[in-house]
Amino acid sequence: QVEGDVTVLTSSTADTFLKGTRAPLKAILFTKKSETPVVWKRVAGAVAEVACAEVRHTEALLLDRFGLREADLPKVVAISPDGSRTQYEGPNNLERISLFLKALVLKAASAQSSSSSGNAGSTGGGYRRHCLMRGTPEH
Repeated sequence: QVEGDVTVLTSSTADTFLKGTRAPLKAILFTKKSETPVVWKRVAGAVAEVACAEVRHTEALLLDRFGLREADLPKVVAISPDGSRTQYEGPNNLERISLFLKALVLKAASAQSSSSSGNAGSTGGGYRRHCLMRGTPEH
């Protein structure tokens, strides 16, 4: 399987990544690991329409900025073009995470094509939770 590029973010590089235009949808893995997990590299290779990054648990400012604590990790957070955030809830495997991100890519594309100025007042505020496993309780 193809491994894609994953950008390791720090508090000084995060804004550049988030404002980047390589891909409209961004996905960030918040992790306790000191190396990029293979599954995350494969997600980056499988979903080319998404810019993938990683934040290590030592980046306290970024954890705080996204409302996460080290005890919450690992977590994947997707940031849509309108700035809204969706937190992935589900198993840590390539297929499920890729499906989650591909669904958000399609949603973002349809939102952009159906509304040219509909997001003018959007704050991109809260998290939406997405669970691909039916009947799985949230933690």
